[in-house]
Amino acid sequence: MAEETVYMRTTRKALEASGGANSLAAVLGRPLDEINDWLAGREVPPDRVFLELLEIVSRRR
Repeated sequence: MAEETVYMRTTRKALEASGGANSLAAVLGRPLDEINDWLAGREVPPDRVFLELLEIVSRRR
């Protein structure tokens, strides 16, 4: 398995903070398949969405 990237880690933390993949997809207005691609490292989120993920993670603290 590839090393976890900052995109994968941030997506995973945002997923945990939002209560799951379905909830995160709804909050971001993105398809669940796209969330799963970010988690697996197959794709990276667009910059705007990555900033939203960081915001979700930072609110958790």
